[in-house]
Amino acid sequence: MQQKRYARTKGSIARKRLNQRIARLHQKIARQRYQFHCETANQLLNKADVIFVEDLSISNMTKRCKPKQDENGIFLPNGQAAKSGLNKSFADAGISQFVNQILPFKAERAGKRIVNYLHSRSWVSVGF
Repeated sequence: MQQKRYARTKGSIARKRLNQRIARLHQKIARQRYQFHCETANQLLNKADVIFVEDLSISNMTKRCKPKQDENGIFLPNGQAAKSGLNKSFADAGISQFVNQILPFKAERAGKRIVNYLHSRSWVSVGF
């Protein structure tokens, strides 16, 4: 649909209708993601009183790989094609929204506790 949008004339009624269809589709996807996050948060909170969440930097995880060059200046494969698929799945899943907004909100309403920690092996320093 988005490719069809650029084939339509700017300001035309057909383009406005197509923009509305695209907006409805994006809204539907966002609502489905939000519902899944809420259901997942409720399932987690029903199983545990305290939930530990590793404090990950999602923006750093989704950055592009640095290009690698040999001594002749030819670019070597660096795995960016595989990483771009992973980046898309991170963005599509909305991990930051789940961890930073929905899970703490649901935990507060349920009277449960969320503990953020920095590294996967530092849970001892949290006090549990």
